[in-house]
Amino acid sequence: MVDRGRGSIRWHRGAWELRVQVNNKRPTRRFRAPNSRAGRALAYKELDAWIRVLDANVDDVTIERAIE
Repeated sequence: MVDRGRGSIRWHRGAWELRVQVNNKRPTRRFRAPNSRAGRALAYKELDAWIRVLDANVDDVTIERAIE
């Protein structure tokens, strides 16, 4: 598991919304999963994977691509 201190999830308008703090930006990504415990667990797994991708990209150019 990665450090989620920089990221969070919330249920918003019918989908999970993943947010991460990276390079003074707060990108958001929507993730479709049910509004249930299982859906929340899937959203957290997706958040962990997204944080790993962002951590692997050390320069701003590749982070901008990873955010999209």
